[in-house]
Amino acid sequence: MKGVIPHIVLAIPLALIHLSCSKDQGKNTALALSDRALHDSCVVAARYWYMQDSNTVYPGTAGPHGSYRLRFNAIAFAALRDQGKLPLNAMMPSGSLVVKEISKGSANEGFAFMYKKDNSWIWGESRPDGSTLFSVNKNPSICISCHNQPANRDLILTFKYH
Repeated sequence: MKGVIPHIVLAIPLALIHLSCSKDQGKNTALALSDRALHDSCVVAARYWYMQDSNTVYPGTAGPHGSYRLRFNAIAFAALRDQGKLPLNAMMPSGSLVVKEISKGSANEGFAFMYKKDNSWIWGESRPDGSTLFSVNKNPSICISCHNQPANRDLILTFKYH
């Protein structure tokens, strides 16, 4: 019993520290699927540029987001084949993160993102400071209705236009 008490005394503060750390501040989408965690993943994990080009800003005239640059996390980037695109009729694997970095001139205006979990997309939008424009907890039907156009590749429209 004497050896158990020090372990319990040590375990209690560690449990409190663990519980007090908010998953909303996480940088790993596997840990949390909150608005803040996915925003953080847009900043940290989406390091791979569409067509390996960080300079091209696409006009975004076909959608509501405006001009953008497109990035992927490593999981999504590994799925690209067909001239830097997702092949026709292919699906992004779970864990894929696709990020539109919305821009006005050279300024980052925020992110529109899609995260694939259990073969479904989670949608959201955030400002550069991490505040939420479109919560991942909202009904995504407005996103899906636009992204579900002919010639999309797993609901990703950039491949259709660029």
